Amino acid sequence: MLRLDAAELYWVVTTRRDGRPHAVPIGGVWFDDQLWLNTSPETILSRTLTRQNQALVHLESGSEVLIVEVRATRVPTSELPQEVVSLTQTKSGDGWDPDPEPPWAWFSLSPVTAMTWSYTDIRNTAVRYDFD
Repeated sequence: MLRLDAAELYWVVTTRRDGRPHAVPIGGVWFDDQLWLNTSPETILSRTLTRQNQALVHLESGSEVLIVEVRATRVPTSELPQEVVSLTQTKSGDGWDPDPEPPWAWFSLSPVTAMTWSYTDIRNTAVRYDFD
């Protein structure tokens, strides 16, 4: 999943309690075959991931497509792998604090299914991966 590792932003799509979709671009890091991200516990993203633990993640490109169905797990800051903290600090800059006041809501997003293709040659490049 080299493209997930190199991405700066990830689009995360969830479903609100009333069934309406919600999509948001967010920074994160790819580590140990999971996408790790943090957000305020008050955001729609945090509330929907906590409530239903399923989401869709895709990258920004519409011509080199990568879409991943994921299962989300909320992770206490005290249980974050040190590598995730280090990678996030590198991506976010020196002033980043993994445990600000109020604290972040951290999530690990584990792939369930991934689909990828090149828009200009979908018939020859479409691939589906199942991780379960």
